[in-house]
Amino acid sequence: MLTMRIATPDDVAAIDSLFTNCIQYLNEQGIHQWSPVYPNRSTFEDAVTMGNQYVIEDQETLVGAVILNEEQAKEWLELKWSYESDKILAIHALGVLPAKQGRGYGQAIIHLFENFALDRGYEAIRFDAFPDNKGAVHLYEKNQYEYVGTVSFDYKPKGYQNYYCYEKKLSPKNED
Repeated sequence: MLTMRIATPDDVAAIDSLFTNCIQYLNEQGIHQWSPVYPNRSTFEDAVTMGNQYVIEDQETLVGAVILNEEQAKEWLELKWSYESDKILAIHALGVLPAKQGRGYGQAIIHLFENFALDRGYEAIRFDAFPDNKGAVHLYEKNQYEYVGTVSFDYKPKGYQNYYCYEKKLSPKNED
C-alpha cells in the first residue's frame, strides 16, 4: 500500500540518492529538468527543517519524495490562474525512483496529493512541469490538471528554462 509521511533528517540521504538517480535517468533520456543546482541535498534538508518534505513509501520502501507547501515560485505570478484562494497547495520537486516508474505509482501519488490537500482544506493544487517530460505531462493532463501557461526559470540551463504550469480545483470529499 502506498503511503506518504513527513520526512525526518534521517531520510535526507535516501531522498538525495533518489533524486540523484532520477536526474541521471532523466538526463539519459534528454530530459534536463533538474541539475545539481535544484533539487539538491540542501533543498531537501531545508524542506525537512520547514516540515515540507515528504517521502512516499510502498510497504515502508522509499519509492518517491516531494515537497508540499504553499510557496509559489515568483515566476508563477506572471500567469492568470483560474482559481483564486488563500488555500493553494504547491507541489515541488516530485521524484519517483526510475525503477518504479511505469507501474502506476504516478496515478497513486496524485491521489495521495489530492487527499492530502483536501484533508487540510486546500481548494486547489498548483505546480510546474518540464514540457519535455512527456510522461509526466500526460499523467497530469489525464488527471484533469489544467494548463495555465508557460513560465521561464532563469536559473535553469539555457534551452531548458521553460516550464508548463498546471492547476486543479479540488472537489470536497462526499460526506457519508
